[in-house]
Amino acid sequence: MLNILKNYWKSILFTLFIFYLSFAKPASFKDLNVINITDKTAHFLVYVAYGIVIIFDFIQKNRNNYTRLAFITFCIISPIMLGGLIEIIQEAFFKPRSAEWVDWLADIFGILTAWGIMSLLKTRTKYF
Repeated sequence: MLNILKNYWKSILFTLFIFYLSFAKPASFKDLNVINITDKTAHFLVYVAYGIVIIFDFIQKNRNNYTRLAFITFCIISPIMLGGLIEIIQEAFFKPRSAEWVDWLADIFGILTAWGIMSLLKTRTKYF
């Protein structure tokens, strides 16, 4: 367990940050609207960053010792499922929040965009 915390602390912290953003009362974000950004754009950008962090952590920990299935499961499917689960939990337990499937679609596009960005970086740098 400590090994997982040590190796994936950035991904874990970002997941907790997403939980906070997802379950905090909407009124607590009124003062943060410095930049006029739509909710869907915010979902997209947060999940792009989330995907980059998860992929970076996964590749750094596993280097060339992982299967494509493990990568897709951990870095693509898991965050997409988390986004969908959060929408369902918001609807069920965090009124006045509601489940908006377009939010989940923005999350999915964010994760896939992160995958594309990291794939480009992997082919252009020797860092990964």
